[in-house]
Amino acid sequence: MVGFEDTATGKEHVALVCGDVSGDTPVLTRMHSECLTGDSLFSLRCDCGFQLQEALRRIFLQKAGACCCICARKAAA
Repeated sequence: MVGFEDTATGKEHVALVCGDVSGDTPVLTRMHSECLTGDSLFSLRCDCGFQLQEALRRIFLQKAGACCCICARKAAA
């Protein structure tokens, strides 16, 4: 798990990284927009948590040399 800050917005994000992502080989990546109620509580009002769970399942089933899931914080409204 790698935390990082977007220098343009000051927002902090998290990347779940598996394997070596520093080379020239393409990395299977999921870009996910955070949703507290969907991701953590599996709210029935949205399918964000289910989307994230399925994306992670597919990423790890690929058995790729490296993979990444970036959970990006939403911009302020």
